[in-house]
Amino acid sequence: MRKEPRAADPYVRFSSFMATRCMTKQFVPFVCLNCGEKLLLHTSPKLYCSVGCSQEAELVRYVRRCIKDGRIKRPDVLEAIQIRLAHVVAGGYQKQERHIPPDVRQTVIVREKGRCRICGQPGTEIDHIEGSSIRLENLQLLCDTCHNKKTRTNIVEVRAGDEGYATIKAKHDQFWERAEARHPMRICDDEENWTGLWHMLLAECRQALNKKTGSRGS
Repeated sequence: MRKEPRAADPYVRFSSFMATRCMTKQFVPFVCLNCGEKLLLHTSPKLYCSVGCSQEAELVRYVRRCIKDGRIKRPDVLEAIQIRLAHVVAGGYQKQERHIPPDVRQTVIVREKGRCRICGQPGTEIDHIEGSSIRLENLQLLCDTCHNKKTRTNIVEVRAGDEGYATIKAKHDQFWERAEARHPMRICDDEENWTGLWHMLLAECRQALNKKTGSRGS
């Protein structure tokens, strides 16, 4: 386990994240809860600037739960976290593009007789053989172990001296500082209270948008 980082002051309420009053009549200014980038919202409320930021915050909360309950010590859990973190550092995993409909999933499971195509153990993951196509010939059933092994072979390791290494290392270190902090460093890191918090935050965001819309119509 990494050395416990110095915990930051408890996170500030969402209202303190909001930017100053909008100077235009078209947008309401907020900031991404994960990275702090400005969000200029027009009609739809949102809390993150990108899929990558949403997934990073989600992973921070997951790792914090794993640290608390001890799952972080399990090799399979740590491996899964490392794979998800690699996706986050690369900009996020495009879930919508790789979504597999339930009927297609069931067809693949039946075709493979419920077994991993590589090792023959019970299958748990529908894997895209290449790219994002959901054509049946591009899908296979794998167990967790084989799926993780295949995923790791597709992850390009960046070493010291490689282009972009400093940026990737800084993002990696910042992630673990947030995950291992004694107290949540950002409001979106709060693994215990997030279920209730995100409803409140979206409501505040929606209220601000409605108020801006009302002011434009008056």
